Amino acid sequence: MRFSPTQTDPKIVLHKWKQDFEVLYSKHDVANEFDDGFYRYCMLQKEVIESETKGDDNKALNCIMSEDEIQKAIEKLKLNKATGIDKIPNEILKKAGVHEILHQLL
Repeated sequence: MRFSPTQTDPKIVLHKWKQDFEVLYSKHDVANEFDDGFYRYCMLQKEVIESETKGDDNKALNCIMSEDEIQKAIEKLKLNKATGIDKIPNEILKKAGVHEILHQLL
């Protein structure tokens, strides 16, 4: 049975949903296969990037950040924005003295 995204016949739509959920909840563990494959792909990309960035080409990127650089970056942050992966709101980063702590950590 051919299914198109604009299908409106309730019987066909329900049948398609049934098929999709049977595949979704089947015993076959596709998630682990995807994760292993994705992990291998990421590791390969990591090796490529590391081999391309060896040497003195990235000295500026690999140097220690100054307190002034950190302060300038913090000043550019906008308020009332979603947090990043670190879950630290920009409002906290803009508090006095935080740039000094970040400099010690980084």
